[in-house]
Amino acid sequence: GIVDPSTATINYNESANIDIAAETPMYHIEKVVCGNDTVLYGNNTDTLITYTVQHVTSDTLVEAFFAINTYDVTVEAYANGTLEPAQTITVEYGTDTTFTFTPDACYHIEEVLVDGAAIDPVPASYDFTNIAANHTLAVTFAIDSFAMTATVNDPTMGEVTGGTAACGSTFEYTVTAYNGYHVDHIER
Repeated sequence: GIVDPSTATINYNESANIDIAAETPMYHIEKVVCGNDTVLYGNNTDTLITYTVQHVTSDTLVEAFFAINTYDVTVEAYANGTLEPAQTITVEYGTDTTFTFTPDACYHIEEVLVDGAAIDPVPASYDFTNIAANHTLAVTFAIDSFAMTATVNDPTMGEVTGGTAACGSTFEYTVTAYNGYHVDHIER
């Protein structure tokens, strides 16, 4: 960062302004220490300040401390699957990080939202690269389902209704014979 002026001569009991600037966009001003006075800043937006030294009566040291910006990647995973890493993480400016999604048995990844926008096609992982802002990641898992179809050898004699079955569930077909007919047999 930059401290301006870096050295100054000030008359007794006068004040002086010191401009402090962080190297952006990577750093911010963490704190300024002047004798027993410490001013904490510590968020990613404090990049340029003016610090005033009041009523100088002796040699005075003003120290500026800078820190790298940090950002949160907030994760939200719904039931029936896992994310790795599984919780919100805080990373430094410019970091790359990958999240991997694993559905439970009988489930699939239904939707992935990054900063509120759907990712299509739905990935099994997501890479955040060169992070320079906060991000959100939400992953939804859905149960696998299967189309259950059936046919009748002669549709004039009756009908069979199909449908959709969730993975691991029991499905019942409805077999209806029309008047004058009966169900002779059912093949799998």
